[in-house]
Amino acid sequence: MPKTKASFVRSRYILGLSIIGFLMLTFFSVVQFSLAQQEGVSAVINMSGRQRMLSQRTVMLVEEYINTRSPMVHELAVESIDLFEFSHQTLLNGNKDVGVKKINTPALQELYFGEEKQLDKRVSQQIVLLRQLLTELEAPQQKELLKRVLAEAHEPLLRDLNQAVTYYQEYSDGSLEKLKWLELGILLAMMSALILEVLYIFRPMERQIIQNQAEIELQKEELEVAYLQAKKSEELKSQFLDNINHEYRTPLNAIIGFSQTLQDLPDIQPAYKNFAGLIYKAGQDLMFLMENILQFSKLQNNQRTLKKADPIMLNALVYDLRAKYKDLAAEKGLELDIAINEELETPRLTNALLLRQILVNLLDNAVKFTNEGKVSFVMQGGSNSKDIQFLVTDTGAGIPPDQKKNLFQEFKQGDGTMRRQHGGLGLGLSLVSRIVSVLDGTVDCTDNAPQGTIVTVTLPMPKAE
Repeated sequence: MPKTKASFVRSRYILGLSIIGFLMLTFFSVVQFSLAQQEGVSAVINMSGRQRMLSQRTVMLVEEYINTRSPMVHELAVESIDLFEFSHQTLLNGNKDVGVKKINTPALQELYFGEEKQLDKRVSQQIVLLRQLLTELEAPQQKELLKRVLAEAHEPLLRDLNQAVTYYQEYSDGSLEKLKWLELGILLAMMSALILEVLYIFRPMERQIIQNQAEIELQKEELEVAYLQAKKSEELKSQFLDNINHEYRTPLNAIIGFSQTLQDLPDIQPAYKNFAGLIYKAGQDLMFLMENILQFSKLQNNQRTLKKADPIMLNALVYDLRAKYKDLAAEKGLELDIAINEELETPRLTNALLLRQILVNLLDNAVKFTNEGKVSFVMQGGSNSKDIQFLVTDTGAGIPPDQKKNLFQEFKQGDGTMRRQHGGLGLGLSLVSRIVSVLDGTVDCTDNAPQGTIVTVTLPMPKAE
């Protein structure tokens, strides 16, 4: 997906989620507010119902007191009157302590304070009359007051208190209806937001994902085709190199053999013997170069099979190397010191051909690039050591610091002068580096003060059981 389009879709996705989150939070708040409102209105309805009940209870208790003059009835009557007055004031003004909110609708306003009903005033007068009845009045006065109270309580007052309960209930129903519609509106808004998100966010993302999957499948098919072509090319290259290996070895071995035979003839002239020696050396160099090229190709194609380990006697290999480079070092006037390690007499496990290839390349480079001085080879490691170090030291020109980064790259030499003076394709150390990597080892190159180079190869070589 293009970066700009992905950013646009991401922004819409975040916006859609934000809107849905806001609507959900609003819906939750409305529900909580609705519950709180319902609790407050329920308390008001309960209080208005209790006031209606108290209006009758107070009259009954006062009437009983007049007839019985019982102190206990008097006390109950006083408590009922106080509670009646408290309920009335709570309905008019609200009371947070008992969870009753103040409700002031036009119908209730007209009922309590309008000129026709004046329920507030009548309830207050009723309370005053009830309290007077509980005082020590003469019988005729009590009977007259009681008659007025009973007339008021049983007809108009009770009817208007019932009307108040009805108004409070209507207010409650209206509030709940509004909240229900509000909740429904928020739910519809949430559903609309989800539908819009599906249409304008998820559908484009789905189409883009399907398109990306199709492109990935196409790229996968192209990669498979490219892989098969590359594999076929590698097979053809390997077959070609195998054919070349067979074709060049026969004539090259003949050239090397005949040139060596010419050098050994007793009556050959010195000039011709020198020519034969040059042919022999050139043949050996060409053989070594071709072996490096073939080995380099094998490392690219068959790294797993090259990790096969066989037992090898390291000191026997050292003797072969000493014999191989003894005459070459002597021709250049170099001191050759290839030492054995008596602690490494037991067989070790590694790929013998690859190890020989490493050491031959290192010693060949050391002898080739050293014009005077000494070339030495040392194996380090005890009888119980798992890792063995091979150190090749020379007193050649050394490697400039700016050339060390190219030291283990293919077809790279220190500089053009080295190639003109010593020849070669620059495969030696790069081949060493690759072989060492295949054998799970390390290779390092440091300066040999005051002049020269030390190449250290470390390989895991456990004992052969």
